Amino acid sequence: MPSTAGEPGDPQRLVHKPLRIGQPLFVNDPDFDVRRHLHRVGVPSPGGPRQVAEQLDQIHRHRLSHDKPLWEAWILEGLADGRLAVAVKFSHTLSDGVGAVTRILPTILSTDPARDVDYPPSGPPPELPGRADLLVDVVKETAGNVAGAVKVVSSGTRALVRGAAGLLWTTATAPLRRPVGPMPSYWQRRLQNAPVRTGLNSPITERRNTAYVSVPLAELKELGTGFGASVNDVFLAAALSAMRDWLQRHDTLPDGPLQAFVPISTRDVDDEVPNSWSLALVRLPVFVDDPVTRLELITAATNRVKTGRAGRGPSVDFADVIQLVPPRLLGAAASAYVSKQLNGLRPPLFHAACSNVPGPREELWLDGARLEGIYPMGPLFADMNLNLTAISYAGRFGLGVTACPDNVPDAWEVTDGWLAGLAELRAEGSAAR
Repeated sequence: MPSTAGEPGDPQRLVHKPLRIGQPLFVNDPDFDVRRHLHRVGVPSPGGPRQVAEQLDQIHRHRLSHDKPLWEAWILEGLADGRLAVAVKFSHTLSDGVGAVTRILPTILSTDPARDVDYPPSGPPPELPGRADLLVDVVKETAGNVAGAVKVVSSGTRALVRGAAGLLWTTATAPLRRPVGPMPSYWQRRLQNAPVRTGLNSPITERRNTAYVSVPLAELKELGTGFGASVNDVFLAAALSAMRDWLQRHDTLPDGPLQAFVPISTRDVDDEVPNSWSLALVRLPVFVDDPVTRLELITAATNRVKTGRAGRGPSVDFADVIQLVPPRLLGAAASAYVSKQLNGLRPPLFHAACSNVPGPREELWLDGARLEGIYPMGPLFADMNLNLTAISYAGRFGLGVTACPDNVPDAWEVTDGWLAGLAELRAEGSAAR
């Protein structure tokens, strides 16, 4: 993954080095034309959430071209009550979820209803680097990778590599032997079973379908307080309820756990780098019937992750690690991993990605219009067909679901299942009182 340079408003595009050796570069685009990035499209009547999502599906499925800056924005017109929606699509090379909140949102929106949009100053068009410049950069990158490797290793990458290799080997050959946390031994043994392949792990295509919903953030906080859990634990428990419901409808409920890919920001306070994250693999007890027990097991698992991270010191930044891997090698490894020949021979690494991003607490405005909600739509990769990403904003908790419709035909089933999971916990909490 190439590193970004400059300010968030700089129009930068990718340039590949000769023979695609090493990482591509981000350079200022001399041919930048904002009209190539801005689009308007109408939403079919009656302009409700499902019609908006159908339009988002079309926007989401097309890859961004490398011959221009890796972002675009779509104005969706014709929503109910005369509203507009703005869909901002950008590559993960530009930013992760937290970076989008700290770097991208402030360039578009403001807490001041009267503030005009700040356009970056224009200057003389830059020149693209020549072949000789790119060859020189290959040498610099090689030297930089050595320094980067020292940085990453000093942050604990040797332990990370040993742990990752051990995880891959253990997942492929035997149950995990590490306890998940303090919990009854019966559940602990079940969670140690290797994740099994489900309908959520069929090879993905380029098609996407999306759904979104929001609830008061106070509701998740109240549920968390009542059960001794965090907002994130409640989010994960409801996500597990949605996946459990989907598997019961469309597939077989597995006897072992699901495994969630949970990205975690590794930023320091006031750190506004675009990409800085590590990951946790959280075992989800999909085989448990009782929703409160599922929440308790998730809380125990996430507490173990937090305790382990605190004891290990500084977290390893995966953006730094990926920088050290040649793109062609990374692509070849990914292609081999998802190949049909290996599809039935290996267990899945992930069943879903689940991410909860803290967002702005104050209301935001764009040219005098109040932003009513934010709904993030995360990426899919390999054979992981489901992404549930949430962001809190101005007292609301917005969930965006991305799925591959060739394997998960209706993303709205997932949002409905998530809401039903919250309702289950709410009913259990009321009964306990």
